[in-house]
Parts: sequence; structure tokens; C-alpha cells
Amino acid sequence: CKLSTIRTMLAVSAFKGWNLRQLDIGNAFVEAYLPPGEEVYVDNIPGFEKPGYVIKLVRALYGLKQSPKHWADLLAKTLLELGYKRSDYDSCLYYYKDAKTNKQVFIACYVDDLLIVGDQCFIDQLVNFLTNRFTVRDLGEPTNFLGMEIKRNKKNNTISISQSTYISNIAEKFGVTDSYPITTPMESTYKPTANDNKDAKNRAENMDNYDEFVTYYRSIIGSCMYAQMLTRPDISFSVAKLSRYLSKPTHAHMKQAKRMLTWLYHTRHWSITYGNKHNKYDNNLYIDGWSDSDHAGDIDNRKSHTGWLFMCYFGPISWRSFQQGCVALCTAEAEYLAVSDAAKEARSLLKLAQEMINTNITCININVDNKAAATWCKQPSHASKTKQIDVCYHHVRDEIIKKRIKITQVPSALNLSDILTKALNTQVFGRLCETIFN
Repeated sequence: CKLSTIRTMLAVSAFKGWNLRQLDIGNAFVEAYLPPGEEVYVDNIPGFEKPGYVIKLVRALYGLKQSPKHWADLLAKTLLELGYKRSDYDSCLYYYKDAKTNKQVFIACYVDDLLIVGDQCFIDQLVNFLTNRFTVRDLGEPTNFLGMEIKRNKKNNTISISQSTYISNIAEKFGVTDSYPITTPMESTYKPTANDNKDAKNRAENMDNYDEFVTYYRSIIGSCMYAQMLTRPDISFSVAKLSRYLSKPTHAHMKQAKRMLTWLYHTRHWSITYGNKHNKYDNNLYIDGWSDSDHAGDIDNRKSHTGWLFMCYFGPISWRSFQQGCVALCTAEAEYLAVSDAAKEARSLLKLAQEMINTNITCININVDNKAAATWCKQPSHASKTKQIDVCYHHVRDEIIKKRIKITQVPSALNLSDILTKALNTQVFGRLCETIFN
């Protein structure tokens, strides 16, 4: 399932006070039978050899490339026969709603790990059914799911997720535990470039052990990327930028990679918190988005950088930081391309909000800090300035006409997605982190 699905489930659970349960299916792949017409043969098991014979598989086996699909199909069939519905947002999310009592339960599947949230009576019924059908290990209320450490404070009605153990392990692996604390994951004055190797002091490809240097660099970026995907949007820009130099990194790239890891280590206890004991929602729960871009930020190809972020119940549930696919001619165009990509995610999250939060939710708001881009979203004005923009980016106008998306202009200082588009100074970066991490 999507990681945004997991985070949204936790945010809604904190708001509605739902119960949580975690299950682990034992030997999940073996539970599925191979469909008729699909024949798979394997060599004889040592000790059971019979000349001229091989073994024909009846069930899916670990190691077969089709086994995950057969297991997913079996689980889907089991839940659908039980009366569950499959989400339009995430094919690995299932839910059941009782029309009479208005009680509901959601189950997210990540291979053989299941996260269940909802009303306790439905959770118990589902667990009992799955226990009788499969080999199930009931882990109770989740404390660690997919590497996310989950902590719930029922008194304050909050749920927090972090990766302190994982970050400590990778920091120890790469030897940054004795480093001094820093204030940002990337120096605000640093501009990553593939031409760093023109400077003799940054050149690394002439090293005797350059292959080991490249592997080491890739390991750092990959390790940080997993933290960024789950609970650390604050390093999204750094990961996105430094990932562009995996094939030929320089000493300057390595310095920034270790700086990012050092930042992670010294802030390893930071967590995304859904809910706030000092601020309560007076109305229904909703999802709010932010979009931003950095015009021509890449000094190699002059392409702009997009960043967007969506929040639910005081915590981020979905975010992305990436380089745009074409060169924007002006700031407004770069902002317009960014909000267009954010609109695709908003349209998708709207389906999830209607299924999980409230069926009456019909619109998701996206905050932008560029007046021209906001105007272009609402009406096809200034044709001479927008004629070069590909038609695929104009879908945001249609979504606004259908009232599925709303564009709101906000000051740049209040745009949370600014942290995803550029390396910021300590003051701005710290202020945005305070809001994002609640």
C-alpha cells in the first residue's frame, strides 16, 4: 500500500479515536494456490531425488516472481467475499462501513503486514475471521510498522511516528555519531552541480578506491531516502538533489551527504505528530495542501524544482520534491507546473478523504505563493505567456471548474512546501520544521 495511506489512517485514527491493530500473516505466499494453466516445476528436494522426475508446484512459493500477486489476489478475494470494498485511491486498502451504526473499519495491506484501524467490534470480528483462515500473528496495538515507530497519547488524542532507531543504526554504520550538531541538512549557499569535479580539491574519480567511494555515497543516499519516504520530509530536497549524482559523486557531494546524515542523527527523535493538545478542530477533518517551486534552481540544466506537501490533522501525510521535466521560462510558469503536479495528488487524496474521513468532502485546497500562477489556474489569461505550456499541465483548470480543487494565494513565509524546493537558511528552515513536525 501507499505510505500516504498509512499516514492518513493514523491521522484520522487520532482525530476520531479509532483503535489500531497490527497483524502478521505467516507464510503468506504459500497460502495462495497457483491458478489453472500456470505450471511451475522445480528440482527435487535434496534427500527426495527420483531419477526422471521433478516437482510440480501446487501453491505459490517464496522466490517466484508471481507469488506476491497471487497472495494479493487471494487476500483481496477473501476480504471482498466478507463484504469489504477496495479503495479507489489505493488498491491495497480495504474498508467496511455499517450503514445502520455508521461504524467502520479499514485495513491496509503491505505484503504480509496488515494495519487495521476502526471501531473495536469490527476489528475483533475481522481478526477472528483472518485467524481462522490464515496463520496469523496478532501483534496488538502497533508500535513499529514498516520501520515507523508509532506512539499514541490517548490523553492528548495524538499519534506520533518517527524512525529514531533506524536513524541511529545508519548513523552508527556510516560513522557520524561523534559529529557536532548542525542546523540544516544542506548548506544554504551550496549549489549542487555535476561540474564539481572541475575543481581539483573536489575531484574524486582519480582515487584508487573510487568504486568503493561511489558505493559508499550511494549507500548513504539510499539509507537517508528511506527515512525521507516515511517520516522525514525535511530532508526531501537534499535527497532529491544529491540523488542526481549517484553515478559520479565528488568530494563536495559526499560532504553534503554526510551533513544530511548528521542532521538526521541529531534530530532522530523528531516525529510527525497527528493532533495537537493546544489546538482542536472545531469542525470536520480536512486535507490542506501547499505547492511551491524554485525557478531555474539547477545550474547545470536550468530546470526548476517542484515541491508539494499535504497536511491532515496538524501533520504531513504526503509530500514530494523533484526536478521538473522541462525548462520553465519564468517564475510563474515554474509555479504553475508545480501546482499542476500537486493537483494530481490532491485529486487522488480527495478519493481517500471521501472514503475515510467524510463523504461530504468535495474539495481540497492548495496554497500557492505566486499570484500569476494562481491566476493562470483559475482562467486562461495571458495566452501569449502560457502558449508554450503543454496541455497536460492545464488539467488543474478543469479540476477547479469541477470544484474538486481550490487555489488559495498565501504569503511566501507561510508556504510550508518552501522547505522542499531549496536549501534554506537556519531561521526559515527551523520555522517551517516547527509547523511541519507540530
